[in-house]
Amino acid sequence: MVGFYLAFSLLPLLGFNETEVLKLMSFQELKQTTIEVSVSEADIPKISSSVLEAENWLKSRVIFQSPNTKITSISVGKGVLCYKKLEPLWSSVLPSIKNLHSVLLKLEMTREIEISVSLSSDCLEQNQSASEFRGDIPKEMLKPLLRFLQDFNLTYSIEKQRYSQLKFVGMREEAKAMGRKFSS
Repeated sequence: MVGFYLAFSLLPLLGFNETEVLKLMSFQELKQTTIEVSVSEADIPKISSSVLEAENWLKSRVIFQSPNTKITSISVGKGVLCYKKLEPLWSSVLPSIKNLHSVLLKLEMTREIEISVSLSSDCLEQNQSASEFRGDIPKEMLKPLLRFLQDFNLTYSIEKQRYSQLKFVGMREEAKAMGRKFSS
């Protein structure tokens, strides 16, 4: 199952867009597989701007895919939180989560689809006795985010490493051979 998830999470790096990835996931063998959908960096500002935008995103990326795929989780912040170059997006993660959660409540789908937050292990400072969030990450951003997750019993995950930091030399060549643009 982990290999399956990893394989599909790498498809966008090979130039496949979300629609193509979801079409691949709609094969008969995959209908019983649970899928996590990630909100892309590009979609976070739009989703954070209004509940209507969040609803449009949910309908096009999740709800209309439900008959073909079993999407059970939406991850927000994957590859965004704690990366300095994406700091302008940090403050949009919580509003995105709130808007998506609001729509799922309205549609009575909070039992079928949960929202989670992905944090990078780069968010943490390691010392001999414990791990703590880095000192340069604003507490004004983290505290409300973690409080919202706690209040609504939502989950978070800590990623070991960001995918774009991995080297996919062989995959890059394969993607070029398929006529796909490789993005890193």
